[in-house]
Amino acid sequence: GVLFADSTEVIVPSPDRRDPGSDWRCGGNVFAHIVYERQLRLKAEIIRDTLGRIGRVPLPALPDVLPSPERGYRMRARLHARGGRLGFFREGSHEPCDPGPTGQLHRSTLDWISAVEQLIERHDLQGLAGIEVAENMPGDQRACHLELEGGIDAAPFTALAEAGPLTGLSATRADREGVERLVGVASVTDRLRVGDAEPASLELRRDVRAFFQGNRFLLEPLVSHVVALVSPGPVRSEERRVGKE
Repeated sequence: GVLFADSTEVIVPSPDRRDPGSDWRCGGNVFAHIVYERQLRLKAEIIRDTLGRIGRVPLPALPDVLPSPERGYRMRARLHARGGRLGFFREGSHEPCDPGPTGQLHRSTLDWISAVEQLIERHDLQGLAGIEVAENMPGDQRACHLELEGGIDAAPFTALAEAGPLTGLSATRADREGVERLVGVASVTDRLRVGDAEPASLELRRDVRAFFQGNRFLLEPLVSHVVALVSPGPVRSEERRVGKE
């Protein structure tokens, strides 16, 4: 009962259409051909529709969607390995694509990916299916998790730590349960300033495998807003910790 279609020609372009600058189907980049102001309204409409239709929570008006810089906002990515190269998949396919031109990842992240690809080639590392990478807001902490094919020894992949400083490197194998810790502890930490508290009053720690797709430019105001809703009073100066074990 569902039909799918591809546009073959744009006869009269919308005033909200723009040059996407890259493959707009590459890895969660499907709004790239839409001007950013219109993107914000579309996302608000999606939230309102989903809450009303699925959650049965109708909203009387569109919610506010905060803007952020369009480039370098992602703090988490799952990269697929194909022939020694790392990248996203194009929407609806297993076809790899280069994450760089999409602008979603920080420049330092792209440099790290390039260094990892060189190490894979140099050490002739075989059996890598994918990599999960997580960063903190400033990008000075990075953790990595390897997804390996069955029967692959994880030990040689410790060489990937040479690509740059890592808080930790872990791995799983397709034919074995459990996570193998290779280097350090594969988690990253942010210290957030919440409300009027000085200095930063909340520590947010997350494992590289946690599905935490935050926007590095909006994470602090988001957490501050949530804490204000659930806290019985002003955030005290002593440290609060929120994390995922």
